[in-house]
Amino acid sequence: MLDKLPERDRSITSDDTVRAHREAQEAHERMALRMGELSRFMKEEGLKCGLDKEERNKVTLGEILGESE
Repeated sequence: MLDKLPERDRSITSDDTVRAHREAQEAHERMALRMGELSRFMKEEGLKCGLDKEERNKVTLGEILGESE
């Protein structure tokens, strides 16, 4: 497959690696934010349901959302 690419598209520059690293870091940061939001949501919902800390640690997202298996 690489054989079919133009020569300029077959080499990786330091700019390419910096950009890829930056994009990966940004994706990681977005995921960490989403996980934090999800964790807070689950804690809040668990509290609304009257669960204690131990029960909240065991509850699944499906249980919080009322999804049946």
